[in-house]
Amino acid sequence: MKIEHDITNQVNHIDITDIKTVLDKIKMFEIYDEFMQIYVSKDCELPSLKAMAKKQNVNAWSLKCNYIMQYIKKDFDQCLKLIENDQDVFVGFRISEKDKEKFYLLENMEYRLFSLCDVLAQMYNELWGIERKINKINHSYFFSRKEITSSIMVYDTDHELQQFLINEVKQIEEYFKKDLHYKYIAEKRNSFTHRENPHDCAILNGSEKNILIDHPLYELNECAIVFEWIRAQEISSGVPKQSGSQYADPVL
Repeated sequence: MKIEHDITNQVNHIDITDIKTVLDKIKMFEIYDEFMQIYVSKDCELPSLKAMAKKQNVNAWSLKCNYIMQYIKKDFDQCLKLIENDQDVFVGFRISEKDKEKFYLLENMEYRLFSLCDVLAQMYNELWGIERKINKINHSYFFSRKEITSSIMVYDTDHELQQFLINEVKQIEEYFKKDLHYKYIAEKRNSFTHRENPHDCAILNGSEKNILIDHPLYELNECAIVFEWIRAQEISSGVPKQSGSQYADPVL
Protein backbone atom coordinates (compact mmCIF):
# COMPACT_ATOMS: atom_id res chain seq x y z
CA MET A 1 0.00 0.00 0.00
CA LYS A 2 1.33 3.47 -0.91
CA ILE A 3 2.10 5.61 2.13
CA GLU A 4 0.68 9.11 1.92
CA HIS A 5 3.20 11.89 1.38
CA ASP A 6 1.67 14.41 3.79
CA ILE A 7 4.33 13.78 6.45
CA THR A 8 7.29 13.19 4.16
CA ASN A 9 6.74 16.16 1.84
CA GLN A 10 5.01 18.58 4.20
CA VAL A 11 7.07 19.60 7.22
CA ASN A 12 6.21 22.75 9.15
CA HIS A 13 4.10 23.73 6.13
CA ILE A 14 7.19 23.66 3.89
CA ASP A 15 6.28 23.04 0.26
CA ILE A 16 8.86 21.52 -2.10
CA THR A 17 7.47 23.67 -4.92
CA ASP A 18 8.42 26.83 -2.99
CA ILE A 19 12.01 25.61 -2.60
CA LYS A 20 12.21 24.88 -6.33
CA THR A 21 10.92 28.39 -7.09
CA VAL A 22 13.64 29.93 -4.91
CA LEU A 23 16.35 27.88 -6.63
CA ASP A 24 15.10 28.80 -10.10
CA LYS A 25 15.39 32.50 -9.22
CA ILE A 26 19.02 32.22 -8.10
CA LYS A 27 21.22 33.25 -11.03
CA MET A 28 24.95 32.95 -11.58
CA PHE A 29 27.24 35.98 -11.31
CA GLU A 30 28.07 37.85 -14.47
CA ILE A 31 31.54 37.29 -15.87
CA TYR A 32 33.47 40.15 -17.49
CA ASP A 33 35.51 37.92 -19.72
CA GLU A 34 35.90 34.22 -19.07
CA PHE A 35 39.24 34.16 -20.90
CA MET A 36 40.71 37.34 -19.45
CA GLN A 37 43.98 36.64 -17.63
CA ILE A 38 46.33 39.38 -16.49
CA TYR A 39 48.96 39.54 -13.78
CA VAL A 40 49.83 42.93 -12.30
CA SER A 41 52.43 43.31 -9.56
CA LYS A 42 51.03 44.70 -6.30
CA ASP A 43 53.77 47.33 -6.45
CA CYS A 44 52.39 48.71 -9.72
CA GLU A 45 51.27 52.37 -9.50
CA LEU A 46 49.77 52.79 -12.98
CA PRO A 47 46.04 53.50 -12.53
CA SER A 48 45.05 51.75 -15.77
CA LEU A 49 46.88 48.55 -14.83
CA LYS A 50 45.56 48.66 -11.26
CA ALA A 51 42.01 48.96 -12.64
CA MET A 52 42.63 45.97 -14.91
CA ALA A 53 44.00 43.99 -11.97
CA LYS A 54 40.88 44.70 -9.92
CA LYS A 55 38.68 43.66 -12.83
CA GLN A 56 40.67 40.45 -13.20
CA ASN A 57 40.35 39.67 -9.48
CA VAL A 58 36.60 40.30 -9.44
CA ASN A 59 36.34 38.04 -12.49
CA ALA A 60 38.22 35.29 -10.66
CA TRP A 61 36.02 35.53 -7.57
CA SER A 62 32.89 35.53 -9.75
CA LEU A 63 34.04 32.35 -11.46
CA LYS A 64 34.61 30.73 -8.06
CA CYS A 65 31.14 31.83 -6.90
CA ASN A 66 29.57 30.25 -9.98
CA TYR A 67 31.53 27.03 -9.49
CA ILE A 68 30.34 26.73 -5.89
CA MET A 69 26.76 27.71 -6.73
CA GLN A 70 26.55 25.26 -9.63
CA TYR A 71 27.19 22.31 -7.31
CA ILE A 72 25.01 23.65 -4.50
CA LYS A 73 22.16 23.67 -7.02
CA LYS A 74 23.07 20.17 -8.15
CA ASP A 75 22.94 18.89 -4.55
CA PHE A 76 19.61 20.66 -4.04
CA ASP A 77 18.14 18.99 -7.13
CA GLN A 78 19.32 15.53 -6.10
CA CYS A 79 18.13 15.93 -2.51
CA LEU A 80 14.71 17.18 -3.61
CA LYS A 81 14.31 14.16 -5.91
CA LEU A 82 15.20 11.77 -3.08
CA ILE A 83 12.64 13.41 -0.78
CA GLU A 84 9.94 13.41 -3.45
CA ASN A 85 10.52 9.75 -4.32
CA ASP A 86 10.74 8.50 -0.75
CA GLN A 87 7.37 7.00 0.24
CA ASP A 88 8.48 6.11 3.78
CA VAL A 89 7.45 8.18 6.77
CA PHE A 90 10.47 9.90 8.36
CA VAL A 91 11.20 8.88 11.95
CA GLY A 92 13.56 11.23 13.80
CA PHE A 93 15.12 8.57 16.02
CA ARG A 94 15.75 5.92 13.33
CA ILE A 95 17.76 7.01 10.28
CA SER A 96 17.39 4.84 7.18
CA GLU A 97 19.88 4.35 4.36
CA LYS A 98 17.70 6.61 2.20
CA ASP A 99 17.90 9.30 4.88
CA LYS A 100 21.69 9.00 4.98
CA GLU A 101 21.85 9.80 1.26
CA LYS A 102 19.81 12.97 1.83
CA PHE A 103 21.97 14.05 4.76
CA TYR A 104 25.12 13.43 2.73
CA LEU A 105 23.86 15.93 0.14
CA LEU A 106 22.81 18.38 2.86
CA GLU A 107 26.29 18.24 4.39
CA ASN A 108 27.79 19.00 0.97
CA MET A 109 25.47 22.00 0.63
CA GLU A 110 26.34 23.35 4.05
CA TYR A 111 30.09 23.16 3.40
CA ARG A 112 29.63 24.96 0.08
CA LEU A 113 27.32 27.61 1.55
CA PHE A 114 30.03 28.51 4.06
CA SER A 115 32.58 28.64 1.24
CA LEU A 116 30.25 30.99 -0.64
CA CYS A 117 30.07 33.27 2.42
CA ASP A 118 33.88 33.41 2.47
CA VAL A 119 33.95 34.34 -1.22
CA LEU A 120 31.44 37.10 -0.46
CA ALA A 121 33.96 38.49 2.04
CA GLN A 122 36.74 38.19 -0.57
CA MET A 123 34.58 40.18 -3.02
CA TYR A 124 34.08 43.03 -0.57
CA ASN A 125 37.75 42.98 0.37
CA GLU A 126 38.66 43.47 -3.31
CA LEU A 127 36.00 46.01 -4.28
CA TRP A 128 36.41 48.23 -1.25
CA GLY A 129 40.20 48.25 -1.42
CA ILE A 130 40.60 46.87 2.11
CA GLU A 131 43.63 44.88 0.95
CA ARG A 132 43.52 42.18 3.59
CA LYS A 133 45.49 39.08 2.59
CA ILE A 134 43.40 36.42 0.87
CA ASN A 135 44.44 33.69 3.33
CA LYS A 136 43.45 35.89 6.30
CA ILE A 137 39.79 36.30 5.35
CA ASN A 138 36.96 34.43 7.03
CA HIS A 139 33.39 35.71 6.71
CA SER A 140 32.55 35.04 10.36
CA TYR A 141 34.87 37.81 11.55
CA PHE A 142 35.68 39.83 8.41
CA PHE A 143 32.54 42.01 8.57
CA SER A 144 32.82 42.69 12.29
CA ARG A 145 36.27 44.28 12.23
CA LYS A 146 36.51 48.01 12.84
CA GLU A 147 39.26 48.38 10.25
CA ILE A 148 36.69 47.90 7.51
CA THR A 149 34.96 51.13 8.47
CA SER A 150 38.31 52.92 8.45
CA SER A 151 39.11 51.52 5.01
CA ILE A 152 35.73 52.64 3.69
CA MET A 153 36.33 56.17 4.98
CA VAL A 154 39.41 56.47 2.74
CA TYR A 155 37.90 54.40 -0.10
CA ASP A 156 35.93 57.44 -1.25
CA THR A 157 35.50 60.91 0.21
CA ASP A 158 31.82 61.13 -0.76
CA HIS A 159 29.76 61.02 2.47
CA GLU A 160 26.74 59.36 0.81
CA LEU A 161 28.87 56.52 -0.52
CA GLN A 162 30.64 56.09 2.81
CA GLN A 163 27.37 55.75 4.70
CA PHE A 164 25.95 53.33 2.16
CA LEU A 165 28.97 51.02 2.40
CA ILE A 166 29.14 51.24 6.20
CA ASN A 167 25.44 50.35 6.44
CA GLU A 168 26.03 47.39 4.13
CA VAL A 169 28.76 46.11 6.45
CA LYS A 170 26.50 46.49 9.50
CA GLN A 171 23.64 44.60 7.85
CA ILE A 172 25.88 41.69 6.84
CA GLU A 173 27.52 41.63 10.28
CA GLU A 174 24.07 41.49 11.92
CA TYR A 175 23.04 38.65 9.61
CA PHE A 176 26.03 36.47 10.46
CA LYS A 177 25.60 37.16 14.18
CA LYS A 178 21.84 36.91 14.63
CA ASP A 179 19.97 35.36 11.72
CA LEU A 180 18.32 32.15 12.94
CA HIS A 181 18.45 30.37 9.55
CA TYR A 182 22.19 31.04 9.23
CA LYS A 183 22.81 29.99 12.86
CA TYR A 184 20.91 26.75 12.28
CA ILE A 185 23.07 25.85 9.26
CA ALA A 186 26.24 26.99 11.05
CA GLU A 187 25.47 24.71 14.00
CA LYS A 188 24.90 21.71 11.71
CA ARG A 189 28.11 22.34 9.79
CA ASN A 190 30.25 23.07 12.88
CA SER A 191 28.87 20.09 14.77
CA PHE A 192 29.62 17.70 11.91
CA THR A 193 33.10 19.18 11.42
CA HIS A 194 34.25 19.60 15.01
CA ARG A 195 31.94 17.67 17.33
CA GLU A 196 29.26 14.96 17.08
CA ASN A 197 27.37 13.96 13.96
CA PRO A 198 24.09 15.95 13.83
CA HIS A 199 22.63 13.35 11.45
CA ASP A 200 22.68 10.22 13.58
CA CYS A 201 20.85 9.18 16.73
CA ALA A 202 23.83 7.94 18.72
CA ILE A 203 23.79 9.04 22.34
CA LEU A 204 27.03 10.77 23.33
CA ASN A 205 27.40 11.27 27.05
CA GLY A 206 28.35 14.82 27.96
CA SER A 207 26.95 16.19 24.70
CA GLU A 208 24.08 18.68 24.44
CA LYS A 209 23.02 17.21 21.12
CA ASN A 210 19.33 16.51 20.54
CA ILE A 211 19.10 12.84 19.51
CA LEU A 212 15.90 13.53 17.55
CA ILE A 213 16.96 14.38 14.00
CA ASP A 214 15.23 17.13 12.01
CA HIS A 215 13.42 16.09 8.85
CA PRO A 216 15.70 16.47 5.77
CA LEU A 217 13.13 18.74 4.14
CA TYR A 218 13.28 21.14 7.10
CA GLU A 219 17.07 21.32 6.89
CA LEU A 220 16.92 21.66 3.09
CA ASN A 221 14.54 24.61 3.42
CA GLU A 222 16.94 26.33 5.85
CA CYS A 223 19.75 25.86 3.31
CA ALA A 224 17.56 27.38 0.57
CA ILE A 225 16.82 30.46 2.70
CA VAL A 226 20.52 31.05 3.42
CA PHE A 227 21.49 30.40 -0.20
CA GLU A 228 18.92 32.92 -1.41
CA TRP A 229 20.23 35.56 1.04
CA ILE A 230 23.87 35.11 0.01
CA ARG A 231 23.10 35.50 -3.69
CA ALA A 232 20.83 38.48 -3.02
CA GLN A 233 23.76 40.53 -1.72
CA GLU A 234 24.36 43.09 -4.46
CA ILE A 235 28.10 43.58 -4.26
CA SER A 236 28.67 47.03 -5.64
CA SER A 237 31.26 49.73 -5.98
CA GLY A 238 28.68 52.40 -5.29
CA VAL A 239 25.19 53.16 -4.04
CA PRO A 240 22.07 51.63 -5.63
CA LYS A 241 20.92 53.01 -8.97
CA GLN A 242 17.50 53.93 -7.58
CA SER A 243 19.16 56.48 -5.29
CA GLY A 244 20.00 58.60 -8.30
CA SER A 245 23.59 58.94 -7.18
CA GLN A 246 26.41 59.55 -9.60
CA TYR A 247 28.12 56.57 -7.94
CA ALA A 248 25.47 54.08 -9.08
CA ASP A 249 27.82 51.70 -10.82
CA PRO A 250 27.27 48.09 -9.75
CA VAL A 251 30.21 45.83 -10.38
CA LEU A 252 28.16 42.63 -10.30
